[in-house]
Amino acid sequence: MSHLESDVTKILEGLKNRFINFSNRLKDADLPETFISDETIKLEKLEDNLKKKKEVLESRIRQKKANLWTYKLLLICEMVLSIFVITLITIYPPEEETGPWPKIAFYGAAVIPLLLFLFAVFEGIMDKIADWKRRRNARKTFSLENENEKIGEIILMGNELDDLMNRYQKFFEDLNENYVPMWNRYKRLCNQYLFYYIVGNLIGCMILFSNVIESFFYNTKQDSLKTFYGILQLFLLILSPFVHYRCIRTTILIDSLTQF
Repeated sequence: MSHLESDVTKILEGLKNRFINFSNRLKDADLPETFISDETIKLEKLEDNLKKKKEVLESRIRQKKANLWTYKLLLICEMVLSIFVITLITIYPPEEETGPWPKIAFYGAAVIPLLLFLFAVFEGIMDKIADWKRRRNARKTFSLENENEKIGEIILMGNELDDLMNRYQKFFEDLNENYVPMWNRYKRLCNQYLFYYIVGNLIGCMILFSNVIESFFYNTKQDSLKTFYGILQLFLLILSPFVHYRCIRTTILIDSLTQF
C-alpha cells in the first residue's frame, strides 16, 4: 500500500529540514541570545506532535488488528468446514453422479488458509527481526535517518546546550525506536487485512463456482431446486466482484485519509 508511505515521508522530510537548520545554526559562532529558548519551543511542538501521532496510530492499530482477526477467524471457519465436507463426501459418497469440482474447491479452501497462516507466522518472525535490528541500530547513532540516507548528526557544543541536545536525542530515540516501528506495523496490518480479505473472498467465489458447475452440468435428474440454487449462486458469483471491489476501494480510501 504505497499510499501509506506519503505521510511518513512528509514527516521525515520536515524533520530533516528542521534538523539541518538546527545543526547549521550550532556551527555559527554568533548565536542569538534567544537561540536556546526558540529551539526549546520548536522542540516542544515536535514532541507534542509526535505524542499525538503515536496516540492516533495506536488507536488505528488496535482497530485494524480487530478487523484482521475477524477475517482470520472466517478463514479458519472456512478451512474447518472444508475439511469436514471433504471427510463427509469421502466416507459417504453422493448417490448422484458428481464432477471433481466440488472436491477440488474444498481442497483448495482447506489448503490455502493453512499455507497463508504458515506464511503469516514466517512474515511475523521476519518483521520482529527487522524491528529489533532497527532498534539496535538506533541506539548506536542518534542521527535522523530516511531509509539508508544519513541526513545529519547532532553536534555537541558547550555545556549550556546539553539539556537541549539531550531532549533532541530522546526525541530521535523515540522516533526511531517507537514511532517508525509502529508505523511499519500499521502498514503491515493494512496489507495483511487486504490480503486476507481478498484470499477469503476468492475461496468463497471458488466454492460458488464449483457449485454452479455442479448444478448445471451434473444435474442428471434435472432437479428444479438444484437448478434454482445454481442460478442464485451464479448471480452471487457475478455480483460479488463488484461488491468486494467497492469494499477494497473504500478501505484504501479510509486508510489514505488517516493522517499521522
